[in-house]
Amino acid sequence: VLCNMNFELVQADPSLFLRYFLYLTCNSHDQMIIEASGFLLELVLVEIWPMGTRPSLLGAAALFGALWVMKDRLAASPVLTLMPEYFKISEEVLVNTSMKMLETLSNRYSSPYQGAQVKYASRSRHCSVAQHMRMQPDMVNSVLEHLRQISQESSSLHKNKMNGPLMTVLGRNNTVSKNKLKKKIPTVYKYSYHITEV
Repeated sequence: VLCNMNFELVQADPSLFLRYFLYLTCNSHDQMIIEASGFLLELVLVEIWPMGTRPSLLGAAALFGALWVMKDRLAASPVLTLMPEYFKISEEVLVNTSMKMLETLSNRYSSPYQGAQVKYASRSRHCSVAQHMRMQPDMVNSVLEHLRQISQESSSLHKNKMNGPLMTVLGRNNTVSKNKLKKKIPTVYKYSYHITEV
């Protein structure tokens, strides 16, 4: 096997998956998203909990968190569409991992490990992403609160088997019947929708 591969082996590095996911979600030319997702990833790699986490999950969670913080949930939704379908990463696991990363981002000033903070504060190499207004604790905490709220609403909807409110895809006004919704949109993609009363 090694001879056939010419001994070209690559370690399963989260940053490799991150670059691949940036390409898949059409963010490979957005320098601010590249830097923000790299910052999120490097912040948590000094902690213990990522040691038992799939590298692909870490890359996807970093991208999801960066897109949600730097842009909005509409920009983050392609990550949720791709991961369960093609990479067997469930939406719940992805969002929970991303929330852990965002908690680390929010508490980074009290961490003894300041390497990533110093590195991504560089204006010339990393667009000062660590100093960006949207990466500050107040903004990150508001994103976390929003994610927790959506998580709770989605859990209660899932328990009630979608009785009552219908989901409107990504805030668009085109609502569909409950049966069509079940056929077209798997319930695992609940974080990419918001709930509206019909």
